[in-house]
Amino acid sequence: MKPALIPTVAAAALTLGQIVSAQTPTSSCADQPVFDQCKANQDTYLKTCSQQDYACLCRWQTVKVSCWNSCPNDPERSTQESLAIVYCSQPGANV
Repeated sequence: MKPALIPTVAAAALTLGQIVSAQTPTSSCADQPVFDQCKANQDTYLKTCSQQDYACLCRWQTVKVSCWNSCPNDPERSTQESLAIVYCSQPGANV
């Protein structure tokens, strides 16, 4: 990927993240409190990453996706998986 495209990808990922954050949860599951706490914890870790620290973003977004193991039918799962793919496919993400 050309370096000039990295800010565009970062902006797209940021926009996707903002859209997801603005959505209200529409699912409920037996482990909802655990699920909600897991997402909140990972969001805290994600906030420590700079916008272009793809290794950090990839790591914590991947861990955040694992929260959906508690509530696998939650509709937000695919969006969060897509965000992890965006972060993890950037140069320097898998160091």
